[in-house]
Amino acid sequence: MESNQSQLSPSERDMRDLDCNILVDGFLALFEECTHEALIKSKPVATFVNKFQPAIAHTKTRMMKASDFEVKAVIGRGHFGEVRVVREKASDAVFAMKVLKKSDLLNQSEISFFEEERDIMATNKSPWITQLHYAFQDATNLYLVMDFHAGGDLLSLLSRHDDVFEEDLAKFYIAEMAIAINSLHEAGYIHRDIKPENILLDRTGHVKLADFGSAGKLNKNKRVCGSMPVGTPDYVAPELLVAMNKPGPGGTSYGPEVDWWSLGVCAYEMLYGATPFTNEHASMVSTYANIMNHKNSLRLPDTGGSVSPKAKDLIRKLLTDAHNRLGWEGIKNHPFFDGLDLDSMRSKEAAYIPSVSGLDDTTNFDEVEKVQDQPDIESLKPSAEQAEFSGRHLPFVGFTFTKSSTDTNTAKSCRVKMVSFKDGTAESSLASSPCKSLNSSASSGLKLSSSEEANLNNSNILNTAVCLDQSIGEGDDILPVGLDSRMRHLLEDKDREIQKLRSMLKTERDYWHRADSKSVDLMQNLVSMNAELQHVEDELLEVKLEEMKSEITHLETEQEKLSAQLRSKEMQLEKTKFALEEVTQQLQTQQSRLEMERRRSRDDRHKDLVLLELRNETWDQLLEEKQETISSLTDRVRELEDLVEAFRDSEEQQAETVGQLHHKMNASLLDMASLSSSDTDSKQDKTMGRATLELDNHHHSDCPSKRKLTLHVTLKAGRCSFTDNKNVAKLQELQNLVDKYGQQAREWRSKEEDLTAKIASLESEKRVLQQREGMSRKLKESLVDKVSSYQQEVSGLQETIRELQDTMRGYLSTADSKHTDKEKELAQAHAAKLLLESQICNLKEEAKKARQQVEQQALNVQEAQKTLAEQRHSADEFRQKYEQRLEVAETKTKTLEEQLASLLSENQRLERREASLTTQIENLQGLLDDRTLEVEKLTSRNSDIQTHLQRLQERNSELQVSVETLQKKGAEVRIRPRPRRSSHSRLTGCNNRTQS
Repeated sequence: MESNQSQLSPSERDMRDLDCNILVDGFLALFEECTHEALIKSKPVATFVNKFQPAIAHTKTRMMKASDFEVKAVIGRGHFGEVRVVREKASDAVFAMKVLKKSDLLNQSEISFFEEERDIMATNKSPWITQLHYAFQDATNLYLVMDFHAGGDLLSLLSRHDDVFEEDLAKFYIAEMAIAINSLHEAGYIHRDIKPENILLDRTGHVKLADFGSAGKLNKNKRVCGSMPVGTPDYVAPELLVAMNKPGPGGTSYGPEVDWWSLGVCAYEMLYGATPFTNEHASMVSTYANIMNHKNSLRLPDTGGSVSPKAKDLIRKLLTDAHNRLGWEGIKNHPFFDGLDLDSMRSKEAAYIPSVSGLDDTTNFDEVEKVQDQPDIESLKPSAEQAEFSGRHLPFVGFTFTKSSTDTNTAKSCRVKMVSFKDGTAESSLASSPCKSLNSSASSGLKLSSSEEANLNNSNILNTAVCLDQSIGEGDDILPVGLDSRMRHLLEDKDREIQKLRSMLKTERDYWHRADSKSVDLMQNLVSMNAELQHVEDELLEVKLEEMKSEITHLETEQEKLSAQLRSKEMQLEKTKFALEEVTQQLQTQQSRLEMERRRSRDDRHKDLVLLELRNETWDQLLEEKQETISSLTDRVRELEDLVEAFRDSEEQQAETVGQLHHKMNASLLDMASLSSSDTDSKQDKTMGRATLELDNHHHSDCPSKRKLTLHVTLKAGRCSFTDNKNVAKLQELQNLVDKYGQQAREWRSKEEDLTAKIASLESEKRVLQQREGMSRKLKESLVDKVSSYQQEVSGLQETIRELQDTMRGYLSTADSKHTDKEKELAQAHAAKLLLESQICNLKEEAKKARQQVEQQALNVQEAQKTLAEQRHSADEFRQKYEQRLEVAETKTKTLEEQLASLLSENQRLERREASLTTQIENLQGLLDDRTLEVEKLTSRNSDIQTHLQRLQERNSELQVSVETLQKKGAEVRIRPRPRRSSHSRLTGCNNRTQS
């Protein structure tokens, strides 16, 4: 089984793994569908679920999950998901993980090519293409775990070079991009989204092609038929635009030439700092129009010789019609790449080696804006009402992938070699380990000495055999004379064989002695060479150690200095951070105070407006009451004036009556004139004079008019001059009438005075009310002005609300009707809008009610603004000081970075020296390997000698057997007993024979 598996090609083995993954994914999808409430009601489905539920749970615990990785950073975000830098918890390895949402892939299946992306990275082993390690999925996402290239992307490198490369640097990257694109084309795919953002750099600075989410598989005619929009507008080829405009089965097809167009756009961007068919203010439509009209719209600016004519020619031949565009052969043979060996680009040093501080270093990537994770809009699981098989997971069956590890096969082969080493001979062990250390050589020496001991033991055995043969030979002298000739012949043969064995043993001993001496010499030479090599290595290591120690001490001193400077900088940075935090806290407190003051001013204005409204209402009520009182008083005055007119009319009537009475009295006086005497005349004159005096005195006090005065005088005079009772009665009546009218006149005069006093008081009150009315009018005007200002603010708020409404309408127009969470957000926004409108209504009402004490609040706000301006000024001063300190710190950090760069260069020099020392050590190791080969030859020779010795031992054992048989036969054929010898003579004879 293993041999059959080893005979399979890598692609066949991958397909076999892929088939297993398809089965697992399909079974899991089937199980998930069967666990639905609507389907599990069926008894066979429930039996199936209950049967395999433990196995599925166990399988899920063993399958890879997103929780097996620790997310370090996010380095990219696209249409269907994002790319993260992760660390695998089990192996502590760093990878790049691309996360794709299943719902987006299903909703836009026409432009999602996740299968092509997975297959390209899983099956293609090109060093120019990012390799896939794992591919797995859960209920909501697909996960692609691939190589992480810490060198960043080409777009970030362009931005660090001010968007323009020098021509040599651009030539290097254009060449490697062309090789990478060609390797993808040879695998049967086209990329369709070649741009600097999708070109990554590994740790060594070489190019890696990535992001195959827009890739397409070539058919047998090396073409792709499709009408869906793919790629980036600035880099898209005109063939793709033509295919987009001709949808349907009759649409046009295109091939690998679309990627060479994108390469030309990238070359233009590297050399000129911008894409050729787009400007800052151009729209997508104008960009597409320029691409379709590329013959007239392509312009190569004059850069003063920084771009060579060869580079311009390459760009023109790439940004042209498809049938005239350069392919791989044309690009490879273009004069722009003269001096570059495109077949060995990967083995050369890159034009730029990125600085990487660790496996998970992401400093070479641009920062990605953080986006809050949104929940899935549509659940991938079927709804509770669904009673049929949904099949939503079927497009993702077979997505799971795990890269087959070659280390396992290596370990298996190593284990096989170890077994062969245990069970085989020394040759297999030498083949498995051609290079041995000093310890192995020493152990081989120990093995050699043990073999020598074995050989010595074998020689002792041979010596004992010889002694036995000699003893048997001595017994030949005492054999009977009549022994059978056959026996003698056998004994002679035995003697000859023994002699031959003795000679062979002697030669073998001489050979073994020479071999032992030679092996001892070789071992001594080997030990001396090993000692010399060890001494040389020790000296080299000591020299290297001393140099490294000196370098380490120097680096430690530099590190201490730098660490001290770094600590001081950190302390300064902490101080500045602390000061900045204090300033930010002060700013926050001031902002909070300002906000509180604004709120207070708003509340106070609200209260003041309410009070003003109440006071205005009270003033309006008072004004209405006063106006009513004024109107009632004016009516009263009119009535009094009417009464005065009536009184004047009555006075006139009384005056007429008095005149008539006066006329009658004058007539009566004229009649009585003849009857009076001179005395009476004189008395009358005196009386008249006295009356006149009384009239003069009474004129200013009692008489309301001249007619009354005349009547009074006349009555006085008549009362004094007449004695007639009849006249006296008339006069008395007249006097009573006069008194009565005088009393009435006095009463009317007092009433008139009271009324005039009331009129004067009412007029004064009217003037006061008019003054108050003027003040209230002024207050109303000021309040109207303030209300107008508030109305302006309200209008501004209404404009902002209209803008918000416009933005909300635009957002609502672009939002998808299926997104329930968006509808919730819109409902919340609508509620917020209603809340804002209610707040605006409240503000309008508050603005209408505002009357008093607004100016004081404005003064408070102005004072707060002044204090805030002062604090801002102080904060600006502190910020300037902090920026100055920060500039100083940056200069110091730059110096530290320069020192660090020098240290890194010194470290590189040490590494180069270490490399030279390692080469010397490798040379010495080669010499040692040669010596070990010689030792191995000696050991093989020794093994041959051992085998030969074993053969001799076997021959000796055979001889011993034959000797024993001969001894038995000799004992049987003995006829007479041997003559006894003394023990001393026998011992001496045996000793003499052993000595010989």
